[in-house]
Amino acid sequence: MKRLIISLVFGVSLTSHAELSVDQRIEKLQKGVDQGSVEWVREAFDGVKDPFKKGRGGLFGEKAGVFGEYNPEYFLEKAFVARPCKDEVALIILQNGAEMSMGALFEKAYQGGCAKTVEYLIETKSSASVAQGAISFFNFYGKKVSQVVRSKTQGYHESEDTLDKWDPIQVAFEDFVMKKCPDRTKSSPECKARSAFDDMSSNISSEVASMKKAVAKKEVDDAYMESSDGLALQLCEVEGRINEAKAQIERQRKIGKVSGTVDMAVLNRAGTRVVDLEDERKSLVARFKKVTGKSFNRVVCK
Repeated sequence: MKRLIISLVFGVSLTSHAELSVDQRIEKLQKGVDQGSVEWVREAFDGVKDPFKKGRGGLFGEKAGVFGEYNPEYFLEKAFVARPCKDEVALIILQNGAEMSMGALFEKAYQGGCAKTVEYLIETKSSASVAQGAISFFNFYGKKVSQVVRSKTQGYHESEDTLDKWDPIQVAFEDFVMKKCPDRTKSSPECKARSAFDDMSSNISSEVASMKKAVAKKEVDDAYMESSDGLALQLCEVEGRINEAKAQIERQRKIGKVSGTVDMAVLNRAGTRVVDLEDERKSLVARFKKVTGKSFNRVVCK
């Protein structure tokens, strides 16, 4: 049954990996990347040496690899930009010789949250290249953390879970800079990355401290607004806005008596405000009674 399914998917009957034609391997790789199938991507490369090698041409030129005519960046891009990242697929493609400019490779891998790929790059690429990738990541990650902190400060309930896919990457780069730059007085690329990490950590700590103060203040303010005094204050403000809107309506009526016409747009806006504010007042009155056990007396607003 499994062999029949494979035959139907690829339109050919396959007997073993070794018997795959070039076209079949290309099709497996393309569909494997599209569908995130680690098995198919592995099978596409199985037994192939230098799959992305370019042919040199000439009478004695070397033969191109199976995927030599294809841009490996195309396959990597598709793996990196997927949500979620097709991490293992990208890793297999890299392990089989795919290349991309080092800056773009690190950036696309960590932006996509491809932790395994980033860890592989840290282990296999030059220390200077990893350091540059780390600096770029720390700037990126610091901004992401700041977004979450700002959201919380503003009262939005954005979860820290949004950072989960970058946590393993942050740990991997942190381990790298700590190991490569134990002495922060040095000026090596790795120590510049350590400096970027320290700056990011300091900024995050400062923002988190500010957020905690802001959240604490908001909790105090919210508690006050739900107290008897806070609810009375809100009711008085609503009463004042209702009176202002009603005054606009009355003014248009007076204008109409003199000129015979009124500004219907003004009347409509003022009327809408009155209706909305009266609904708000009704809600506040109910909350006031629940808190105090008494009915709200408008006299306190005078």
